[in-house]
This record gives sequence, structure tokens and C-alpha cells, in this order.
Amino acid sequence: TIGPASPAVYYVTLKLVRDEESYTVRSFFKSFKENFKQGSVIGIIMTLLLVFFLYDIYAYFMMGTQISRILGIFLLYLITLVYVYPLQAKFYNKIRFTLRNALFIGVKHIFRSLAMIIIAIAVIVGCLFFPPLILLSYGLIAFLQSYFLVVIFDKYIPKEDEANGDSVVAEAKRELEAQEAEEGEQVHIVMTQQDQQPA
Repeated sequence: TIGPASPAVYYVTLKLVRDEESYTVRSFFKSFKENFKQGSVIGIIMTLLLVFFLYDIYAYFMMGTQISRILGIFLLYLITLVYVYPLQAKFYNKIRFTLRNALFIGVKHIFRSLAMIIIAIAVIVGCLFFPPLILLSYGLIAFLQSYFLVVIFDKYIPKEDEANGDSVVAEAKRELEAQEAEEGEQVHIVMTQQDQQPA
């Protein structure tokens, strides 16, 4: 269940960072339910890719060949991993758009992306020295990363659309369907209904 649980964690932490959240547990399970199907599929995809990359890195290392290329690709995977669940929590999108946007935004904001990866590594290393930290590790990583994520996501949310209610969601969904087959480098992001309630 890590696939749907991860967007739910980020949904809560993104709101906590903005001081918008008052019902943490209820919001978590609401997001968990809404993201269960897509989150599960994304979780399977990212897990299979992780196994593939770890096996490749191990194979390259055992053969004594240069592993810089596979490490470079693995870094792109980590960048995608940093953003894919927060994007799933924050925006409506098809799975392939979510994955593409995660890589696109991650590369575009490379320094913040690297900082968020370092945060995750630091917390994981902390768990090795203080094992009880593992109980809070994922939530702590998501919370610390959310300070970067809110700044980045604000760049992709039109201010005039934030208070337009459900009509924006309907229009955004129509746009998503109309542009589904289009190719290009534009970031295709659709706001969630929860984040478009009138102020």
C-alpha cells in the first residue's frame, strides 16, 4: 500500500506546511482512498524500476565496468521519485503525465531536487544510528521536503484559478482529455478539487 499511502502523506504534509490542515488523520485516509488506484499502479512501476536499477548497479559493479552512466540514469529515477507522489497528491493527471511531470519539474528545479534527495538520505542514515527514528522517518522526510515542494508547486498553480471552485476542475479535466494525445515539453498539470475550494 506504499503507492496510495505516499500521496496521502504528502497531501497532509503539504497542507501542514501551509498551516491549512486541522484534521490530519481524516485527510490522510481521504487522500488514501482517492489515490488508491493510481497510487498503487505508480507504486508498482517505481518499485520495479528500483529493482531494475539496483540490479544493474550491482551487475556493473561486479563486472568492474564503469557505472557512471547507470548512476546518472539512477539519479534521474531518484529525482522522479521525489516528485511523483507529491504530484499525485496535489494534481489530477493521468499516470503517464504524472511520471513525465515528475521528471520534467525535477530536472527544471534540479538544485531543490538534489536538496530533497539529500534530506531523504540524511534521515535514512539517521535511522541507522537511531533505529526508533524509522517509525517517523517517512513522515519526517515528506514534511521537510514539503517546504521545497510548496514553493515549486506554486509556480504551476494559476492564482486566478485558486478561487474558482469546481468549474475550474471541470474545465481542467476537459483540457486534460483534449490534450491527452499531444506531444511536447509543456508541463500538463491539473489542480485537485480539494485545493480549489473558494476562500
